Amino acid sequence: MTPQERIGYCKQVREQAANAAATIFSKRTEGTELEFTNEWFAELAKKDSLYADGWYAPPPHGLQFMFGSPESSERLVYDSLRKPEHWPSDKYRYETGSVGAFYASPVHKESGAIGDFGMTVYAGDNVLIQNHIRNCLERMEEVLEQIQHGMKFLDIFACTQEVFKENELTNEGMMTILDPLGNNLGHTIPWSYEEQTQEEKTVLATGDMEQMKDVISKKRVFINQAEELEIAETFASTFEARLRNTTNPEVPNIFFHYIVTFVDGKKEVLGGFNPIFKTLGMGSFITSKY
Repeated sequence: MTPQERIGYCKQVREQAANAAATIFSKRTEGTELEFTNEWFAELAKKDSLYADGWYAPPPHGLQFMFGSPESSERLVYDSLRKPEHWPSDKYRYETGSVGAFYASPVHKESGAIGDFGMTVYAGDNVLIQNHIRNCLERMEEVLEQIQHGMKFLDIFACTQEVFKENELTNEGMMTILDPLGNNLGHTIPWSYEEQTQEEKTVLATGDMEQMKDVISKKRVFINQAEELEIAETFASTFEARLRNTTNPEVPNIFFHYIVTFVDGKKEVLGGFNPIFKTLGMGSFITSKY
C-alpha cells in the first residue's frame, strides 16, 4: 500500500468520525460527558472498516468529551488527556451556554491509517466567548494557508507562534509526553510519507490495539521549535492547538484539530467542522474555510 493510499484512508476515517459526531448532536442537545462519549463510541463501532477503539488511549476507547458549565470553563483547562481526572465523567453536563470540546482517534483496519477529529462547540449567546472561538479558528486557518511542502516543522511552529502572539493567543501548556520539548502544534500521520517496517506490519496485522497504539504513538514526529523534518510532496500531519487568551483568563480554552495532506504536491486541509456548527446554531458567528 502506498502513502497516497493511506492518506486516502486517513481522509475517509476522519470524515466518518466527524459524521458520527454530527449525528449525535443532531439527536442530543444536552447530557453528560459519558453519555456523549458512549454514543460516539457506539456510532464509530458500527463502521466495519474501523477498529472499535482509537489509538490515543487512555482516555478509554481513545475518545473524549469535556464540558464546562455556563458559569465556568475551568474543566477545559488541562495538560494531557492521558490523566484519569480528565477522562469523560458523569459529573459534567453539556447544556445551553456550555462550552464543550471533544476528540476521537479512530484507526483504519486495513491500512493502519489514523484520522483524528476534534473541535470546540458552544451554543450559547455570550458574544465575548463567540468572538474568542472565532478568533482562535481564524488564526489557525491563517497559518494553515501558509503551509506548503518543503517547509520545515520548526518554521511552521515559529510562524504560528508569531500569529498567536500578535492576536493575544498562546498554546503553551499543551503537553505531549513523547515530545521531548513538550509544547507542539501537532504531529505526522504515520506512514503518510514513509513505508512501514516489517516489524510494524507484523504488529498492525495482529489487530491488537494495545500493541498497535504504542507503534502508532511512537511513530509520530512533532511540530515543535526544533524539528527539522520537511513536508514532502506526499505527506500528512495534524495541525492542532489548545488556545487560550493571554489577556483575558475568563474566556475558555479552545481546541480545533485539523489534518493537512499533500498528495503528489496537491494540498488539502481536512476540517469538517461546519456541519456541526450548523447543527448547533453556531453558523451565525463562525464558519471554517475547510
